[in-house]
Amino acid sequence: MNNLTKAFSEIKFWGTQHSPELLIASGIGLALSSVILACVATNKIKQPIERATIKIKDTHAAMNDSYKIQNGLYSVEEGRKELTKTYLKIAGKLLWTYTPAILTFGLSVSCILGSHKIMKGRNIALAAAYTTLENGYKAYRNRVKEKLGEEAEDALYKNITTETKQVQDKNGELKSTKVNIPHLDQNSNPYSALYTCGNRGWERNAVLNYEFLMTQQSYLNRKLQAQGFLFLSDVYDALGFDASMLGADKIRASHILGWIYDLKDQSRDNYVSFGLTNPNDITKTNVQKQLESNEPSFWLEFNCDGDILNLNKDPNKKTFSNYAKEGCC
Repeated sequence: MNNLTKAFSEIKFWGTQHSPELLIASGIGLALSSVILACVATNKIKQPIERATIKIKDTHAAMNDSYKIQNGLYSVEEGRKELTKTYLKIAGKLLWTYTPAILTFGLSVSCILGSHKIMKGRNIALAAAYTTLENGYKAYRNRVKEKLGEEAEDALYKNITTETKQVQDKNGELKSTKVNIPHLDQNSNPYSALYTCGNRGWERNAVLNYEFLMTQQSYLNRKLQAQGFLFLSDVYDALGFDASMLGADKIRASHILGWIYDLKDQSRDNYVSFGLTNPNDITKTNVQKQLESNEPSFWLEFNCDGDILNLNKDPNKKTFSNYAKEGCC
């Protein structure tokens, strides 16, 4: 009995897990069935409609026959009753014959809409779960900053190591110097990326790279203002990032992560930032040091709003859609 109960539970779980696919398949099957039933019904109703058409034609002919009317052999009132009776009878026949097809089509639409509702609920739940993880991650970083200091936390976060490199001084002479170099991990924060060799516009010159990044940032901000939204994938495309550099997961996530431009919503920044400047467009101190040491690779930290496809419209919350109001299974 326990094995039977366990088997039933496993089947139930499998059905719940694959319910969207099952509903879609059922909806398609029912739609095809409704077409077949409609064709069968059309064949069935063909002869009754022909008989009704003949009867209606004869009734109209009798109502227009002045000889029968004048001699009391037929009355217009009697013809009207006969027409009403015929129309009601054929309408009922049509409804009865096509009811199976109509009901089957209705069930098909219900299955497809039900599948859509389940998937929508699951997507909202996933977005909310992502927000929970993101908020926990940010809280953890803040606690580390309080314990170790902002510089130490930043070095751990970016996996910065000190390496000796040959760089040119102002006189063009090569000299050895120690520089702090971040090392990107594909599993790091989805809002971060290392702009380095292989990216669009990258040169072995920190100043040129910085100017290129600022130009792209300005262009993307104008694009955000013009269309009202911007996906992180647009930023990746502008800077030449691909799956080989960031990983497939980050690239997939970039198609839902992004920015919304809405000046009425004070919870959003309403601008795109690569994390190289302060909000007042002043270059950050660590970036300035990087420019002076001519380290051409830049660590970018994007200020995305989050999942803009499911972002909550509540202006007081910079978070994802509230999934408590939606079903998730």
